Formats: sequence, structure tokens, C-alpha cells
Amino acid sequence: MKEYGEHSNVLKTILKESIRIIIFASIISSLGGLALENIKSIFISLMPLIILLPTLNDMIGDYGTIVSSTFSTMLHKGEVKKKWWTPEVQEMFMQIIIVAGITAFLSATIALAISKYYGAVIDAVFAFKVFFITIIDVMVLVCLLFITSIYAGLYYFNKKEDPNNFLIPITTSIADFGNMIVLTVLIILFF
Repeated sequence: MKEYGEHSNVLKTILKESIRIIIFASIISSLGGLALENIKSIFISLMPLIILLPTLNDMIGDYGTIVSSTFSTMLHKGEVKKKWWTPEVQEMFMQIIIVAGITAFLSATIALAISKYYGAVIDAVFAFKVFFITIIDVMVLVCLLFITSIYAGLYYFNKKEDPNNFLIPITTSIADFGNMIVLTVLIILFF
């Protein structure tokens, strides 16, 4: 692992290592909006999903950050070696999946309640679709972020780089882009 001593410029080193990843992440995040642009007319008529979009983007990005930082810490502490599917990693995965499922359910409930309060017509089938879309979106992306964090973390760690400088920008951009793509696909399928 690179050492940051008193004669090194920590900020310069971190920026140099991260700038390409940050630029790449920004480009990918920008592309996600194009997916939603294609279904704009359908999307606008679905008030709960409009309410959920920023919530899901933030929530899924937060899960990517949690997985990335926790896995990086596990690597630095030596808890993960060549065999990465350790009991600690399995426990982290299960905790994230459970919390993600609960927060997705609660977010969909609140979005439906707000929509109903503002006059949206919501029947049982529509509510089920919103719950299903929200939970599937979150679960698919949390699994994708988990896999990405594991493989990218191992890759950068084995290159003697600090995974923290790379994983968080990568996972947050995948979360933003992936959320828009998965939502677009699920909206097309269910509406």
C-alpha cells in the first residue's frame, strides 16, 4: 500500500489516482438521464416514482459507499485474502440486503402516501407495481454494487493501491446510472 509520509503530497496523490475515475463516473452518471428521457411521458404520469427517483439514487449510492468502505477496511485489516467470500463478507452482504429491502419498502410506502395526499389515483395493482419496481431496483443494484466493490477492491488492493480512492466514485456512479437504467426497464415492463 502506498505510504503517505511527511514529504508526500497526500492531496496531489489522491487526486492523481482518482481524477480519471471521477471523470469516468461523471460521464456514466450523465448517461443515465438519457434513459429516463426516452420514457419521460410515462414517467411523469407516475407520481410515486418521481418522488422515489432522488430517494433511490441517494439510498443506493449510500449502500455502494458502505459496501466499498467496509470491504476496503476488511482488506486493510487482513480479514479478506484470496478467498473473499468470508463469513465477515457474507454477514455484511446479508445486513445490506436486509436494510435495503426495509428501506425500499418504507420509501415506496411514503411515496405512495404523499402521492395519494396530493390527489393521485392509486389502486392496489398500481401500488403493488410501485412496491415491486422499488424493491427489485434496489436489490438488483445492491447486488451489482456488492460484486463491483469486491472485484474492484481486490483488483486495486492487489495493485498496491488504496481501494478507497477508487471504489466510492465507481460505486456511486454505477448506482446513479444503474438506478436510472433499471427504473427505465422496469417502468417499460410494468406500465
